[in-house]
Amino acid sequence: FFDNAMSSTSDISELSQLQEASSSTSLTDVEVEPEEEGGFSEDGSMDLMAMDVPESDLNGLDPEEIDEFMSEGPDTPYTLEPETEDEEPETPQPPQGPLCVRIDESLNEQFQTLLDIRDFGPAMEQVRDQFRDTVTKMVVFIVDDIGVEGVTSHFAQKTQGLGGGNKFIQNGIFYKVMNSAMARMYGTRATAGKIFSAEVRANAAIMGANLPCIHVPLSMKATYKACSIFASTVLPISDHTLAYGSPNLGRVIRTKMAARVLMQELAGRLNLSLHYVRGKNGLVCRLYGPLDMEGHFSDAEGRFYLVDSTRLFPSFPASSERFCYLRPEWTRQHTAPLSSDAFSKFMQQDEEGQAQNRTAADAVERLAKEGIPACARQLSGVGEGLTAPLCVEILHSNGANLRIVDGGLPT
Repeated sequence: FFDNAMSSTSDISELSQLQEASSSTSLTDVEVEPEEEGGFSEDGSMDLMAMDVPESDLNGLDPEEIDEFMSEGPDTPYTLEPETEDEEPETPQPPQGPLCVRIDESLNEQFQTLLDIRDFGPAMEQVRDQFRDTVTKMVVFIVDDIGVEGVTSHFAQKTQGLGGGNKFIQNGIFYKVMNSAMARMYGTRATAGKIFSAEVRANAAIMGANLPCIHVPLSMKATYKACSIFASTVLPISDHTLAYGSPNLGRVIRTKMAARVLMQELAGRLNLSLHYVRGKNGLVCRLYGPLDMEGHFSDAEGRFYLVDSTRLFPSFPASSERFCYLRPEWTRQHTAPLSSDAFSKFMQQDEEGQAQNRTAADAVERLAKEGIPACARQLSGVGEGLTAPLCVEILHSNGANLRIVDGGLPT
């Protein structure tokens, strides 16, 4: 029923040097190559912006440009505008729906504190259970009582945009609810649901990299009566805390040095490559990870958060599979590092970019020729004791996507 963004981890004592490096490195931008005039912020870091191009309306993009607004920059759930001294605080709204247990406002902090010390024992299970129970009640309420299309009128909308369905925040949890527009956008409801699974899976892979200085929200995907819903805890970050990546299709790109140090270490552990990207307005720089994944240094507690991680792992090359991504198990074992932006319109289409695409294509070909046959041999060896959960475990442990069972890859 649920995909949970959790994974077991091992000892992380070897990270002390990395933490020292990240804390002592100054926050300055590096390796940015603007093709158009940009500007500098008050803290001395560069925000790359094309000064003469107005903000586009994401809802007006051509369907063929869907993969460009996978980033969902303006409607990312975590970049909430902070209140100013001149504004009156927003009056909290009472819980809406059959939420018998109001989620503790410190739930995210409890989860992040446990991530700091890599404690995945009973305390973590309690936090996860509270989160799961609250989301479960909300999912049933949405599907059975108000209907998916009723979300926009029933809940106060905190974020807008077409790419991720209907979005709202309730009791410290951000929800993305698949709607009919999202299903049409990605072709089928099943494919649209995979987008939510990809973000949960990427968050789990980031935690599994054993870097206590990198944090992600507690997140999960639920599917109920053919409706998929993504939920995650709201993080203490804003548009002013952005230190890495882009929130708006590459109109602004940040690569602060302290964030870059952490991203380089994460990329090394996940076998992801440094690569050139080109933003919406032609701005070019080198990044680890996808252009539209955001890295934030929280002003509240100094943690480094990664959000919008859906495209962390490379997609398949075929246009019909552009929303299907290699699993982290297969990416880690490939012979060469892979670009997160392979086959996307963010990839710089020069000789190096084409080489990055070929490397990712080789990984997909190896999966078809080596990974899947290995899965078949292992499954055959199980015999009559093969169950559905065991089948899933064998496929995933070998880096194979479940959709291959229905002929998703050439043989």
